Amino acid sequence: MVQHQMYATMPKYVLRLAGEGASPSWYANVNPLVVFTTVGFVTHFL
Repeated sequence: MVQHQMYATMPKYVLRLAGEGASPSWYANVNPLVVFTTVGFVTHFL
């Protein structure tokens, strides 16, 4: 199911959301970056 989301559904969503010039692979890398940058803050807060 995750593989279907990342390789079949997400590229279509990104192109529909951001336009034809968007790179779905770049958007796929944003999620791990957000997790990496916020996990320390959230852990400290909790």
